[in-house]
Amino acid sequence: MACLFLTGLSELPTDLRKVSPPGPEQPVDPRLRAMLEQMLRGGGSEEDLRRLARELSDRRPRSPLDELDFKRMARESAGRLKMQMPDINAMARDMVRNLIFQAQPDISMQELEQLVDHYVPDEKRRQAAREQALPRDLLENMIRQFVAYGRGTLPTSEEAELRAAMPDWPQKYWDYFSEPTRRLVRELINEPER
Repeated sequence: MACLFLTGLSELPTDLRKVSPPGPEQPVDPRLRAMLEQMLRGGGSEEDLRRLARELSDRRPRSPLDELDFKRMARESAGRLKMQMPDINAMARDMVRNLIFQAQPDISMQELEQLVDHYVPDEKRRQAAREQALPRDLLENMIRQFVAYGRGTLPTSEEAELRAAMPDWPQKYWDYFSEPTRRLVRELINEPER
């Protein structure tokens, strides 16, 4: 591996003494020099390569960018973007509601809501209806498995069976749960065990 890594470095001088000396703030460590010369000759191991990378990383001058947490910044940006996104489903339901009122001004509110639900299903209602169609014991078992998985207490044999039947079962379960069930699951996962 070290040879593969260094194959593109053939234009580098093999004798490091020909390289211009480092600045006064960082003298070359003789061990580092010997290790690099050995690697340039093709005699370094993977461990030597890792050690050299650590040494060079430790010697790298730090910049203000090192302090930035890009993951946190991405999460915050995504959160702001999500807050700015309009509720497309609600807008579509309002538009359909207005169109129905224009065509049938004397329609009852119950009939209106049935038509709106038919033409623009509300995701929350659809999720709740889908969840209610499950047998109660099956839903309870799904919640138990998900909570145990979230706490790290799901037996490995049970998790292996679930993964064999459905490789992405945690995501499938989560997508199937209604919002009230998701809240309950979050609470149960975060609740200390008794």
